[in-house]
Amino acid sequence: SDSADDCCAQCAASDRCRAFTFESNKICYLKDNDDAGEARSTATSGRVNPTSDNMITIDYDDASDIDKTVAAAKEADVVIVFGSAHSGEGHDRDNLTLGGNIDDVIPAVASAAPNKTAVVMTVPGSILTPWRDTVSTILSNGFPGEQVGPAVADIVFGEVSPQAKLPVTFPNKENEQGMTEEQYPGLPNTEFELQCVYSEGQINGYRWYDKNNVAPAFAFGHGLTYGGQFEYSDLVVADR
Repeated sequence: SDSADDCCAQCAASDRCRAFTFESNKICYLKDNDDAGEARSTATSGRVNPTSDNMITIDYDDASDIDKTVAAAKEADVVIVFGSAHSGEGHDRDNLTLGGNIDDVIPAVASAAPNKTAVVMTVPGSILTPWRDTVSTILSNGFPGEQVGPAVADIVFGEVSPQAKLPVTFPNKENEQGMTEEQYPGLPNTEFELQCVYSEGQINGYRWYDKNNVAPAFAFGHGLTYGGQFEYSDLVVADR
């Protein structure tokens, strides 16, 4: 094959082909399953819907060169920006931002591709979203398992509707609640190297936002799905 489009056309012409990968050395791989392959800068992968004449081509860019990424976004029908924040046993996050340069990439791409940019992020908890008003969709998959790739693909391609609700509150800024050093990570004393005093009690997270009448970026329990024909009415909270 001379190009990714040619590889895609070969897949579409085959009754058994469901996905393809076109390598930079002009090798075209045709596959009989939905696994389009791992995204990387040296290959273009895509799926072909066997029930229609529509062909889907997926181009990958690692966003190391934002100008190059923006140029690619301008030519795309849909742009999906993937981001993540890392933590693990033995270490906490230093801040609530996405890793690498993604917080810079998102608004740049969204400006170049308005109304067609989505963000998919894997985050271990609350995250800052200063670019949220510039993108069409945000999909947060929380703590995903080993099948996160197929799961995200099913939602992105419309095979499954997103249904989950946020189990945490997404704030507007770092330390919006105004936690002190005494509360975390604690102060040294004669008994301990560091001791925390949880003086906030239970007024933490969504309870703090509710008590102080502060609107968060995204509230605890927030979650949308495809479509737009849903509405709530006549809601009542008992004993309030």
